Amino acid sequence: SCIINKIAIMISFYNNTNNFEFCINDVEIEILMPIFISFNKKTGLKIDEFGDIRLMVDNLLLIKNISTEYLKQEKTSSNKNIIMKFINNINKIVAEGRFIYVSGE
Repeated sequence: SCIINKIAIMISFYNNTNNFEFCINDVEIEILMPIFISFNKKTGLKIDEFGDIRLMVDNLLLIKNISTEYLKQEKTSSNKNIIMKFINNINKIVAEGRFIYVSGE
C-alpha cells in the first residue's frame, strides 16, 4: 500500500495479479489531470482523487496513449518527467492481469 500522508491527496493504481502499486500525489494529479479529462471524454470513465474505479488493461493502454500524445506537447521538463514516470508505471502495472484498481485517497 502507498504511504499515505494525511494532508496530501493521492490516487493509487493497484494490480492484484502482479501486486504492483503506484501512487500519484496532488502535484502529479494536477499535471496529469488533462490526461484524465481526455480519458473521461473518450470513455465516460472518471479518474480522480474522490472515487474508486476498476479499469481493464485496455483502459490503461488508452491512458498510456493519451499520455504519450500529451508528453509531446509538454514544454516544462519537470512536467515531462512526471508524465514519463507515469507512463513507465503504467507499463509495469499492465504487465499481468486483466483489471487495475484505481482509488482516490
